[in-house]
Amino acid sequence: MGCRIQFLLSMYLLLVLAACGDSTSGPESYTTSSFTDKRDGEVYKTVEIGNLEWMAENLRYSAEGSDCYDYDESNCRIHGRLYRWSVAMDSSERVPCGDGIACDLADSVTHPHVQGVCPDGWRLPSYSDWHNVLRKDGLKAPDLEIKYSGFQNAQGRFVRLGIAACFITSTESDADWAYHYSFSSDMYDSNGVAYKDVKTGAGSIRCVRDL
Repeated sequence: MGCRIQFLLSMYLLLVLAACGDSTSGPESYTTSSFTDKRDGEVYKTVEIGNLEWMAENLRYSAEGSDCYDYDESNCRIHGRLYRWSVAMDSSERVPCGDGIACDLADSVTHPHVQGVCPDGWRLPSYSDWHNVLRKDGLKAPDLEIKYSGFQNAQGRFVRLGIAACFITSTESDADWAYHYSFSSDMYDSNGVAYKDVKTGAGSIRCVRDL
């Protein structure tokens, strides 16, 4: 009888420990705020994740060379503007670079921080920034309020509105290719996948601020 009681107590203890090990504290909460772009008065929701503050909306700043999806201003209000890589990088602030020209100051992990078309104090996210927030911090698309805003492909066609989103990073692969992060509702990358794409396409921007 004593052995049986000891066995039952041991099993109970194991079950309690297993339950504790499997328990979760629920979704982590993040600090949210807002930011006003002094250049045009646009107001953006923001969220602090790790050591970065992210815009929780797509950039709407009307930089020269940026466009609304289908050239429709109402799409800009909902989805933000679309930027080619050279426009996002705002090549005028550095040696000539962009489509077909490598950027010596922004082409590697050692030089990822480029303000580009982001407001003062903010910058374009690098490949590593997106990778860390989606993988290391365990986040999924809804945490950044990702909208499937479509994009403009290299042939100039606006495609996949309501189905996919493409976000530009400051990290390039070579003179013609740069890294983007893709989200889509109908493929394997619903939680964000990095890929290389030609710089002549246009995608969305989420600016970040170092905390």
